[in-house]
Amino acid sequence: MYIKSKLEKVFLGHLFLFMFFFFQIHLHATTYYVDSFNGSDSSSGNSISSPWKSIAKVNSFNFQPGDSILFKCGSVWREELIIPSGGSQDMYVTYSSYGSGNKPKILGSVNLTDWEEYAGNIWRTRFSQNGGWIWFVLDDTIQWGSKKENLEQLNDKYDFTTDSAYVYVFSKDNPVNEYKSIEISVRDFGIISGWYGNAKQNVLVENFEILFAKNAGIRVVGGENWAIKNCKSHHNGVTDESDGQGIQYEGVNGLFTNNVLYENGQHGFYLSAFGNYEVSNNIIESNTVYDNYHTGIDIMNNGDSLRFLNNTIIRYNRIFDNIDFKGKEVGIQLYGFNGGKVKNARIYYNILYNNRGIGISIQDNCDSIFIYNNTVYQPESTCFTLENNSGYVELINNIGEGDKYYAVLFVHNPANKIIDYNCWYRKSGNLIWMDGNYYEDLLLFSENTGFEKNGMNLNPMLNVLNFKLKINSPCIDKGKPLGLSRDYWGKEIINGKVDIGACECY
Repeated sequence: MYIKSKLEKVFLGHLFLFMFFFFQIHLHATTYYVDSFNGSDSSSGNSISSPWKSIAKVNSFNFQPGDSILFKCGSVWREELIIPSGGSQDMYVTYSSYGSGNKPKILGSVNLTDWEEYAGNIWRTRFSQNGGWIWFVLDDTIQWGSKKENLEQLNDKYDFTTDSAYVYVFSKDNPVNEYKSIEISVRDFGIISGWYGNAKQNVLVENFEILFAKNAGIRVVGGENWAIKNCKSHHNGVTDESDGQGIQYEGVNGLFTNNVLYENGQHGFYLSAFGNYEVSNNIIESNTVYDNYHTGIDIMNNGDSLRFLNNTIIRYNRIFDNIDFKGKEVGIQLYGFNGGKVKNARIYYNILYNNRGIGISIQDNCDSIFIYNNTVYQPESTCFTLENNSGYVELINNIGEGDKYYAVLFVHNPANKIIDYNCWYRKSGNLIWMDGNYYEDLLLFSENTGFEKNGMNLNPMLNVLNFKLKINSPCIDKGKPLGLSRDYWGKEIINGKVDIGACECY
């Protein structure tokens, strides 16, 4: 090949060196296998035919950048995975799965057995650990236990109580005949990094199912360059809002995508800042989040006034509650308190529906918040709430449709707000509350406030099976171009013609 210049020679030389070192690293990278049923901790662990057995073995090992630790699908562990090693910026350590079937499971619980009849329909089993909540597992469902203060209150199915020596449940028959298992949480986490010691960096966690932990399915404190993908985390914590996260991250440069987070005691996803670590440049995208008892996605800064929870992107997520859900979930919440601030957040192309609280809620100490092209449908409370005082917010190209509360849009302080090109729809009653005033008519609202010069108060004509716009929707091509490239379903936005809401018309 004829090389025309010294610059090309230098480039090819650097390329050769890069490829040499890249392949050298990969030559030394090792894949380890873990199988809870057929493994042995005395095995080498580095082939499918000689896997390790326990998570304890993984926790004790020192892995190198580029290594992969693969857990067999269908396996179950009742241990905490305490991430022992991270990688480098260009070579992560990967914790993932192999084989076919169900995701490898990590349970934070023990299975209660050896029940004896205590009195009437009350059964008990010896248990003296510091246990948390109880779940009743049937063949295809999991029921939260209903904790009671004393034995006299055990009157219905799923009732339970504890003392220093026993767990008691109400059951008309021996619980081993009624349930696949009864689980009580005994470990704080399923997967943890940074809580017990130095946080690990440059880590990929994917393809796990985590449940029955006291605190969180996955918790990372002080993380940097983490990716958590394709995990399922559910039934963690307690329902009194004191504990229970599907995934909790306190760190920088995190990517959280394609996870399913549901029935956690507090949050599906919790991006938290408590003043100890920087929390910035995190992306939460393409997750399915539902039936959590406080918030689907919660962005919260409980730090000091000099630190920001900064540069968060929340996009392409589906956040909802099922009709029979008994909690009070807010879909997406941003909140700073105790001097902490949330700044520079972008929330776009998310679908939220049937939330038992507010759809999207922007609370105190939030500034520079950009909310574009979301669809919020029939929450129990408002579709959008802005209570961040004079913090800057842009609310553009969104659909809010709701009939269940006193307003579709609630704005406490209009200062530093841009609200336009949205579609607000309510069959009757108050449409918008702003700064102490109710508005049933969007035209009057626009005349009095200067907002929504290009907005509409019309039925958006949503297909509520997928929240795409019907072909006769008034929202088609009525949005403001904002430089975004695709909608919730992945359809490319062409020639700057933007529909209002999360889904372009197909």
